[in-house]
Order: sequence, then C-alpha cells, then structure tokens
Amino acid sequence: MRVIPLILIVFLGCGTAIVRPKLGLCFYLMFALMRPDILAFSYGHPYSMVIAICTLIGSLVYLPDILRSLWNPFTLALLALVSLVGMSSAFALHPEYSYPEFYQYARGIIMVLLIPALFRTKEEIFRCILAMAMALGVIGLKFGLFGLVRGGVQFGNGFGGFMADNNTLALAIVMAIPLAWYGATLTKGKLRTAFYISVFFDLVAVVMSHSRGGLLSLAIVLLLIALRSKHRIATIVVTVVFLSVPVVLVRNTLIERVSTIGAYQQDESAVSRLVYAKAALRMWADHPVSGVGFGTFNERLLLPSYLRGTEFEGKQMVVHNTYVQMLVDSGIFAFIVYLTLLFGTILWLQKSVKKARLACPGDEACPLALQISLIGFMVGSAFLSRVDFDFTYMLIMSAGAWYRYQKSAPPISQTPAQPQTMMLATTWSRVPTVRHAR
Repeated sequence: MRVIPLILIVFLGCGTAIVRPKLGLCFYLMFALMRPDILAFSYGHPYSMVIAICTLIGSLVYLPDILRSLWNPFTLALLALVSLVGMSSAFALHPEYSYPEFYQYARGIIMVLLIPALFRTKEEIFRCILAMAMALGVIGLKFGLFGLVRGGVQFGNGFGGFMADNNTLALAIVMAIPLAWYGATLTKGKLRTAFYISVFFDLVAVVMSHSRGGLLSLAIVLLLIALRSKHRIATIVVTVVFLSVPVVLVRNTLIERVSTIGAYQQDESAVSRLVYAKAALRMWADHPVSGVGFGTFNERLLLPSYLRGTEFEGKQMVVHNTYVQMLVDSGIFAFIVYLTLLFGTILWLQKSVKKARLACPGDEACPLALQISLIGFMVGSAFLSRVDFDFTYMLIMSAGAWYRYQKSAPPISQTPAQPQTMMLATTWSRVPTVRHAR
C-alpha cells in the first residue's frame, strides 16, 4: 500500500519539475536525501532518475543561464574532478567495475550542477538549504523517535542507500544538524519550532548510532555552532539539554563504545582502518597518476595482495578514509582537486560569512550552515569512504550558488547594514523579499 502514495508523489513531483524546474530541483534533492522509495519498501526502481529527467527537461528554459553558471570556480573545480575521475575509470585495471560506479556518480553530479544555475537569489538558496534539512530531518525523526520509544537503543544498521550502516547514517545526520539549526533562524512560527525539534531528534539518532566517527564530528559541529553564536550560553544550554536525554538512556553502552577511542590498539575495527590505509597508500604508490580505478571495486580486488603477512590477510575491504580512497582510486591529480574543492569551499565560506554580516546581518546563516556542515563531513569522512557522497556535492554547489549571488550583489559600501528582516514564511510559496539599495 505504501507504493501507491509514493508513485503519486513522484508523478506530481515530475509534473512540477517540468513546469517549475526550481521546485523540481528541490524535490529531487529531498528525494535523494530522504529516500521515500526505501521508506515505502520500493527500493530499486528508477524514481530518482525519472525526477531528474523531468527536472532537466524543465530546466531547458534556463539554458543560457546554465551555461553562464559554468564560469564559477566551484563548478569548474567540480567539472575538473569529474573529468579526472572519469579518466581513472577509463584507465582502471578493470574498467568494467569502474564504469557502473562512475555512471552513478556522474548522474548525481549533473543534477547538483543545476543548483548554482537555477538558484540565483538568496531566498532560493535558503529554500534549498531548508529542503535538505527537512529531508534528512525526517530520517533523524524516524531513528530518534524509535530510539526514545524503545527507551534507548544501539543502532547497528542504517537506513539504506548512502546511509546503509550506522556510521554513514550518523555522518549524514551530523551534516544535517547545522542546516536545521540555522534554518530555524531563517524561519518563524511553527516552521522554526519544527527545525529545533528536528535538531533534537537528529542528536538522539547520532548518539544512539554509537558511531565513534559520528560522535567526534558531532562534537566539532556543536562546538562550532556554539562558538559562532551571538548567544553562546543559551546555545550551550539548549545543546546540553538536548544531548542529555539520549546520553542518559544509552549511557552504559555509549561509555563503553567511546572508551575504545583511547585504547584503539585493542579494538580490531580501529586497527583495521590503520592497516587498510597503509596498504592503500602502498597500492597508490604503484599506480600514482590515475589510481587503480574509481568505485572501490578495483581497490578491494587488489587489497588482499597488500595485506599479506598481516592479521587481515585475504580480506577485501574499502579503505575507510575518503581522502585515501580518492587517492588510491583516482590518482594524485583527482586527490589534489578534491582537497582543493572541499577545503577551498570551507575557507571561502568563512570570507562569505564576514561579507554577509556587513551587507545584511542575518544572511550569514546561509554560509555558516554550509561551512559547518562541510566541516562535519571533513572530520567524519576521515573514518569512512564517502567519495561519492552526493550530499557533500549538494552543499558545495549550494556554496557555488551563494558565491554567484554575492558576486552579483552591490558593493558593501553601497549596502546599508540593517537587522535581518528576511524571514521565510511558514508557507513554502509566500516569501517576503528584501532588495538591496542600489
């Protein structure tokens, strides 16, 4: 019975995407993150592809602007990365294993490239951020509410798709927390309350995932939110209150899990990550330029030969480190471009925060949300292989859209500083617009 509402939603979303591609793109992003097909037990059908095709068809009316948006440092860097990853697939040791993975990767990249092309005003970029926060908020609510109802649990599995296990689930939800937190500052009324509730359930889900990498990235994210808040004490109090509920419920298993961080030598999972990373680096030294082939399959086939003489001999595993995974799969040039894209975006967003505060106080919520979310990924991805994580590229291209908006805005000297008056209304379509004086 769940499939019928899903098909109706997809049908309405496709029709909307053709007529109003901007809303269609928001719908695609929400669908890709929330995965209602998994919720409806209808996994494996091309719902996402159909929505993507309809959105692309509707976006043809914006073709001139799409072409102009390509001259964007964020877009150019991503295109360079995709080109290098494609080359690594073509020159892979076993291209037949790389091509399917690259196809999935490139398909997602095509869609996120539409973000800086279609979302040109700050209101549209805000909506994009809120859409992503709401989509993952549903997943946080699902797991957080289940954990509370059961009186505290330890999630051993994830949701599916890019959140297939507890570690990937925790990382995705950690990245959603800054979007929901700052999304609350961009809204009012019931929608603001909903975002704060979303933050609470997101925290519950992350804590009960017992993911050590997720907990570490969560600590960094919450610390940054508190330090960069105008009301630090209130923010800290709210965070402590929110966290106290799940921590108390799972305190015994959580303490046991966290204690293994300090004694990682006795933890097989932690030791294996170090062994796999060292083996992958030796593998990359044998294939330094284009790597062994995008998609982890080639790396997993070769890994056993680099594990001989270790206690993990004969095992086929991913590296469990995004940066090393990119290096060994796609080579040194793709690795450099990937680091430049990720860290360059984080650094630029810091400059954007300062500029937004001077131009229109309150607007800095957008670059802050994107930056802290990407920092959460930067930390958490050191313990996971998330090269093809589409959420990361959504955030980077949202930063590209924000870059385009700020570049077209009038000079700060011509923009009088004023308190934030732009609040997204509780209805999706009715959004008051603030125009800069020219």
